[in-house]
Amino acid sequence: MTLCISDLLIPNTGLWDSQKIRQLFIEEDVATVLTIKPMLNKEDRYCWGFTLDGHYSSQSGYKHRSIPWVLWDIWKARNSLIFEKTRLDPATILLKAEEESKLWFELNYPDTVDTLWAFHWAIDSMKSLCMNNVIFESSSEGARACLLGPCFIPEVRELARQIIEVPAILVLGTCLPQRNIMAQRIAESVTIEFRVQSYIAKGGPSWLRALSDAEAEALNLSM
Repeated sequence: MTLCISDLLIPNTGLWDSQKIRQLFIEEDVATVLTIKPMLNKEDRYCWGFTLDGHYSSQSGYKHRSIPWVLWDIWKARNSLIFEKTRLDPATILLKAEEESKLWFELNYPDTVDTLWAFHWAIDSMKSLCMNNVIFESSSEGARACLLGPCFIPEVRELARQIIEVPAILVLGTCLPQRNIMAQRIAESVTIEFRVQSYIAKGGPSWLRALSDAEAEALNLSM
């Protein structure tokens, strides 16, 4: 739900629209909302609903992301108790769910976070060169999903928002991994081999020239 506080107020009154609130919230939450005095002199802002102060934390993000696994492990614990007479304490169930969800995301979206940081760096680089009409391509389906729809990884939701809100004309395309070898090699040279020299210089680094020539030749043959 992406409502703003102003959507829940009676226009031009500063009072809660109790009918609308009762349509949207359970009765227990309705009572809580109606006791809060709206602060009309402040702008709406995003608030993380899983911490007391409304600020996101990695720990709360992991727990929120783990909800499907928590429910599954509760069900398994229930079966163990009924059929095997084995009781698991809640802390053990929660820890197991967090470990399973973390493993699932690492296996299914191993490059999402790295790709989003790469987009962030690339956009900054293009802005410094005064280039606004840029087509970005990626072989990371996870990164594309975070930028084209609601980001499913709480840890990088803010990073995805920063990328989306850049005042530039961006078209996010997709390409097969085998067509993204040069970009992948450059990324590995920085993140693994710590080669941080410029790749914009004329001719590029010598170690990458053979791959560049081979890619250009393959492109010419396909045309």
